[in-house]
Amino acid sequence: MFKCKEILLNECPLLKNWLEEIPDIEIQNGRLITFNRGEVIFREDDSFNRIYFIAKGTVMISKISVSGEGMGVFYVTEGQLLGEIEAILETGKLGYDGVALKDCILFEVPLSDFKKWLSSNLSLSRQLNQMLAKKLQDSARTTVMYHQLPTATRIKLFFIKCGLGVVKASREDIATFCGVSARTIYRLLPTMQSNDELTIEKGKITISTVNLNNLEKNLNLND
Repeated sequence: MFKCKEILLNECPLLKNWLEEIPDIEIQNGRLITFNRGEVIFREDDSFNRIYFIAKGTVMISKISVSGEGMGVFYVTEGQLLGEIEAILETGKLGYDGVALKDCILFEVPLSDFKKWLSSNLSLSRQLNQMLAKKLQDSARTTVMYHQLPTATRIKLFFIKCGLGVVKASREDIATFCGVSARTIYRLLPTMQSNDELTIEKGKITISTVNLNNLEKNLNLND
C-alpha cells in the first residue's frame, strides 16, 4: 500500500503518465509486486479483479487459438497495462497467460479503483484508448510473425511461456500449441535437453533457471 504518490512515481517514473493526475488518496490501495524472469503472473481463465501497470520489465502474453492449432504471442512492455481489456469488457476472467520475460515490477490496483479513475479522468481514458489501439496493432503483427517463425523457435517460445517448473502439457499438447506434429516434438526434445534448454526426468519436462537462460540465449526471432 502506498501512502505517497510522489514516492511511488520517484521509484517508478514510467507510471507518471498514468498516475500523475490521480489523487494520492486514490492510489493507497495499490501495491508494487515483483516477478522474476520466467515466473508465471497469471493463467488464462484466472479470476480477474486487478489491473497491472508495468513499471519495469516485459511480460509475454500468449493465448491458444480457438482451433487449438497455434499460439498467439505478443509482448507488453514498461509503461503499459495488463488486464485493461477485461476491465472494459467486464469478463471477470483473464483471456490469456502472462509470464515475466524479464524481471518485472508491477503496480497492482483494484479493478474497482481503476474503473473509478476512468470514469472521472478524461485524460486517462484517452490514453487508454491510444494504448489499446497500439496493442491491437502489435498483437496482430506479432501473431502473424509467430506463425512464420521456424519450428524450433516456436517450441522454445512455448517453453519460455510455461515458465519455471514442471511443464504440465503433454507432448501431443505441445505439438498442438506450436502447430507441429507430435513426431517433431519427440524428435527435438532430446536435442533441447542436450543443449540444456530443458530437463527430462522420468518422462517429465521441467524448466530450471539455467534452462530458461539457455532457451532465451538460443532463441532466434530473426530467422
